Amino acid sequence: MRRMLWALAPLVLAAVWLYGWKSLAMVTIAAAVGWTVERLMLRQYREPVTQAVFVTTTIFALSLPPTIPLWMVALGTLVAVLFGKMVFGGFGRNVFNPAMVGRAFLYVSFGQAMTGVWAGPLTGFLGNSPQAGQAAADTAHLFPAGFGAWSPAADAITSATPLGSSAPSQIDLLVGTVPGSIGESSAILIGLAAVYLIWTKTANWRIISAGLAGFMATYIPLWAAEFSTRAGVLLPDPLAGLTAGGVLFGLVFIATDPVSAATTNGGRWIYGVLIGAATVLIRVFSVWPEGLMFAILLGNMFAPIVDWLIKNRRARTGQGAAS
Repeated sequence: MRRMLWALAPLVLAAVWLYGWKSLAMVTIAAAVGWTVERLMLRQYREPVTQAVFVTTTIFALSLPPTIPLWMVALGTLVAVLFGKMVFGGFGRNVFNPAMVGRAFLYVSFGQAMTGVWAGPLTGFLGNSPQAGQAAADTAHLFPAGFGAWSPAADAITSATPLGSSAPSQIDLLVGTVPGSIGESSAILIGLAAVYLIWTKTANWRIISAGLAGFMATYIPLWAAEFSTRAGVLLPDPLAGLTAGGVLFGLVFIATDPVSAATTNGGRWIYGVLIGAATVLIRVFSVWPEGLMFAILLGNMFAPIVDWLIKNRRARTGQGAAS
């Protein structure tokens, strides 16, 4: 858990740089609410609060848009920790990823706040949304950027993200200077975090690799056939499709959750492919522009079944060999 927090720390700093100190307030509020809820639930058992709750709350906060009210951050955290984790018995017993449970609750309860309003980053947006780009560029400074502001100004508000409009430049997507959730946009930082987590054996490389393979295997044929989303936006090229939205963030930090993910090696491959493919299908054929959250919850649902099938098959094969 501590290594996961170290990997998330650069994304928190980047969130402040992109969107101001409100981003740090979101992470702090989520941590405080999550710790309080878990402390109250564990008090009767006289058990300590583990560092896992801070991983959950940090991931949850980083998955939110910068314009969301702080009280929604607190409410979503309460739902994530209480109903996504503690009602199942606490750490190590939850079926679904708690951060995604909290985010799904906000998504279906406060859709406008979660998907209808976004902000151009304070460092400037160089993509194809003139209003957001110009508004952000007017206040753009590489430094201090967000370190000198609370949040983006009202004139930097936009209704579009890279998934809902023409794709911005690849440089913007790699660095993260595009409207989006506060911690999901920088592909470079997420990639470096993935290397660190895989190298330290904190995250399973099979899940990440399978997720990328499932995403690309589903995305490329649809892109080649010039499919468009339900919003009428043509799918961007595969690299832009991968780096826009929260795919990389979700595969590295959320899908690899050791509690809610598959635990067998074969199951991890199936689980990862399922999440990657489902993300594309939900993006293209549903009304939701980003399908990763629901794809991960679906993967969590099927992970125990996949593990059971694989273990059962191994057991039958072993019995057959023994006889």
